[in-house]
Amino acid sequence: MVKGYGFSSAQDWHHYFEIIFREYRVGRLLEFGLGEGTEYLLDHSGEVMSVEISLGEFNLGWYDRCVKKYAGYKNWKSVYVEAGEGIRLAHAEANRMGYPIEERGHIGELEEIVGKAGGGWDLIFVDAGICNRGDIVNLVMGRAPVIVGHDSTRDVRRVRKNVYGYNMVEVPGNYEEIHFEDTFCGTTVWVDRTLGGLIGGLKKRLG
Repeated sequence: MVKGYGFSSAQDWHHYFEIIFREYRVGRLLEFGLGEGTEYLLDHSGEVMSVEISLGEFNLGWYDRCVKKYAGYKNWKSVYVEAGEGIRLAHAEANRMGYPIEERGHIGELEEIVGKAGGGWDLIFVDAGICNRGDIVNLVMGRAPVIVGHDSTRDVRRVRKNVYGYNMVEVPGNYEEIHFEDTFCGTTVWVDRTLGGLIGGLKKRLG
């Protein structure tokens, strides 16, 4: 029997993860922004660490709900981080104006969070509850052969232009960027160029 996950548009990234999990073995996965889709990641990865960068009561409630829901998974570690002042200011500025932003105090705070998460990841998934997702992607480049960013659509009818900062991502030469617009929210995958089979599998989806 195939397990049903009840995905909504908020988890439309699963179409691309199906390809990734088929073409590439994910032993250790780091997730920024846990939620309804975390269960799917847990079922298809050897080990998952989920980091929730919280802006307050709503995020805390969401985190507590997920901790209870996934308590039975032995391959899961969850981390709750209260956003510092720099992240709060950067989130608010991006949410208000879109990227580029003037606030830079959040970079050091995000560097600390990323550093504490450690390395040796096979895949890093960025779907955080803050607007500074592009900054996180830049900081995790080189920490995993595969990096996935969600809500990266370039269609302003669906997601406000540049609100998540994906337009600021600097792609190193050893990564190939593959962008998908064929689902509601849009998803971008950055893949180490040595993973030719995975790159080929993802590009087949592009048609």
